[in-house]
Amino acid sequence: MSLRQTLNRQRLSEDAQQLSGYGHPPSPHRQVRPEEVLRGLLISAIVMVSGIVMGYFTQSELLRRGTAYFVLAAGAGVLLAAVAYRRIELVMLAYIGVIWVAIGATPDLINGVSSGTGKGIALSHIGMTFLLFIWGLRAVALGQTSFARLPLNGLLILFLAFNVWSAVSGLLFWDPALAQFYQGMGDPTGGRTSPVVVFFEVFVRALLVGAFWLFANNLRDEKWVRRVSWLLLLPGAAVLLVAVGHLPLKAGGYAVLQEIIVACTLFAWLLEPRAADTPPRRGLRLLAWLVLALIVFHVFRLNIRWVSGWFGLFCGLYIVAFLRSKRLFAVLLAVGLVLYVAGHAFLQQNVVHKVQTSGDMARFDMARASVYYALRFPLGVGPGNYRAYNLYYGGLTMWKTTTFSSAHGFYSQMLSELGFGGLILTALFVLTALTMVARFYRRMPPGPSRTFVLGLAGMWGGISAASGIGDYLIPVYHNGGVYSLSTAIYAWIGLGVAVAHARLYGLVSDEKPRAIAAQIPPAAEFYPRKMGRDSV
Repeated sequence: MSLRQTLNRQRLSEDAQQLSGYGHPPSPHRQVRPEEVLRGLLISAIVMVSGIVMGYFTQSELLRRGTAYFVLAAGAGVLLAAVAYRRIELVMLAYIGVIWVAIGATPDLINGVSSGTGKGIALSHIGMTFLLFIWGLRAVALGQTSFARLPLNGLLILFLAFNVWSAVSGLLFWDPALAQFYQGMGDPTGGRTSPVVVFFEVFVRALLVGAFWLFANNLRDEKWVRRVSWLLLLPGAAVLLVAVGHLPLKAGGYAVLQEIIVACTLFAWLLEPRAADTPPRRGLRLLAWLVLALIVFHVFRLNIRWVSGWFGLFCGLYIVAFLRSKRLFAVLLAVGLVLYVAGHAFLQQNVVHKVQTSGDMARFDMARASVYYALRFPLGVGPGNYRAYNLYYGGLTMWKTTTFSSAHGFYSQMLSELGFGGLILTALFVLTALTMVARFYRRMPPGPSRTFVLGLAGMWGGISAASGIGDYLIPVYHNGGVYSLSTAIYAWIGLGVAVAHARLYGLVSDEKPRAIAAQIPPAAEFYPRKMGRDSV
């Protein structure tokens, strides 16, 4: 190869890096020393304890809502805006560290017969709205408009557009039979759900998708990606610490789901190839096994009635095993079947019997009702309208299913509110996201990023599986969705962090900036058609 061809190839490689927006490639992989892990754990513990103290302070009687509260909040908002404009990653880091606590609440939203009891908006909503606003402001002011090119983007945009379409349709075309039913009960509005609640439902879905895009597109430096990844494990560790230590702190709804992220990441690290054993490494592995066993005990044994919780945990662990080794997955599947047969009597008494007597089996009736809704209303009943419709159609005079205010299942809720089209879009983006992260894992070289991505694949798959009998991926207003957003949002943040890891290794590119693309000569200039010995 001639000297000019060599220089042309180097130039093409540099231009490709500039186009994709990676900057410099990640540093060569090296084994992380136990001392570095311990130092990182110590720093993480300090951040976690600080978040617990802050959450306890805001929940206590020391800070009452009033003029001083809002003045303090306004001052903190101005300070955070200044910091976030210069270093948005720092505020993203703080958001992950403290938002798992159900901090603060605005005055209640609208009340009403069909809208349900009022609920205030938690800081998790306000904080993510603030971050997305700062991101947009930086994009306009600084020209940072590059966006990760992912097949998932189009599906999420279609999903949000379908939600808006269904919401408008639900508000404009109210069911006449439903209006007659509520007017007979003395409601002159015909049972119409407040537009505030409908807007809130769509707004929450946009916030979750926005959280994914925020972390997927703003984490470009290797150090910040690693910092956010480590901090992403802290909420689950803190929830476990609060539960085991009986600390007087209230986390967001379904907080146990955050332990799935920790369990899947620990399991992924334990299954990854290791260097030569040393006493510190053996100690760390033993500690990881103990924490993993404690999480399984807490989620499965102490919360055994919460089927969706331990079901999601085990699904996540099995997904990690499947991606790591098909043979290991087969062995663990056989072990699981043996344990199921051996503990059949225990499960029958502590799970099946208690579920049947507690009314949780009604979820299957609600799943059946969701099919009825989709058949009767092709676009669904609209986001936020499930409660109003189900008080009538789920009653004894109609379908005789249930009159619960939500479907208590993410996919059943989507089918009821968005119809078959919305359910198809939902299933597509869930499966596409899992496939995308699994592909990232398979193409990455061994190292911390590969381990984190494997754990995040298990997390997304586990929570998606648990969402079959719980609204975990997207919380619902009428089922405590205001406070459970502080838990659900971590799944979407984790998905964005997986994309950030993939970008470090060139597995994700950004859209080509036109100004730079125009400067790149045609490919023929770099690679002549006749590549002879003396060709130039």
